[in-house]
Amino acid sequence: MKYMIFPSKRQWQRWAAPSKITAVGACLGTIGLVIAMMTHFAGSRTSGQQVVKSNVHIGEDRLVRFIAEKDRFETLKSSVHQKVRSIDAEQQDLNQQLDALNRQMNVARTNMINAREDIREIKQQSKWHLEDVNVKYELILMDSHTLFELNEKLGLIKKRQAELEQERRRLEASEENVIAKIEDITKQMEIEK
Repeated sequence: MKYMIFPSKRQWQRWAAPSKITAVGACLGTIGLVIAMMTHFAGSRTSGQQVVKSNVHIGEDRLVRFIAEKDRFETLKSSVHQKVRSIDAEQQDLNQQLDALNRQMNVARTNMINAREDIREIKQQSKWHLEDVNVKYELILMDSHTLFELNEKLGLIKKRQAELEQERRRLEASEENVIAKIEDITKQMEIEK
């Protein structure tokens, strides 16, 4: 036996420490390789099937989660659309009220102008009917008061319109975010397929 796999005792004692460590490492590596190959080939049938089943199950879970997320965002998108329609309806109602107030204000202004013209005519005719003048002034005061109240209502309506416009912008931005999220989920679902 000219070539031996393992060194004799005398050879072993003559070797330096790095050589001894290399020999021990080679033996342990060979044993580890044999064990790894036995484990791999013995369990390959069942572990391969388990990996495939596990991957399919993970894919199904992701798909269900994506569908649930997409449904949730679709519901949110629908809710945003409904709120926007509600704001539009309220703004339309406020616009109608605003038009009615503008018509009333125009009538009040016209009445004031007519009353002033009547007073001028009375003064020009030099008929100082004190009662007529007082009645005309009272009409002017009433119309001024009505005009003031209408201006207050107009201010409230304009303020509400500004609030609604601000809410509309916020909802539109929210809707854009929801649409972007739905598109991302749809793309992820397509990638997963």
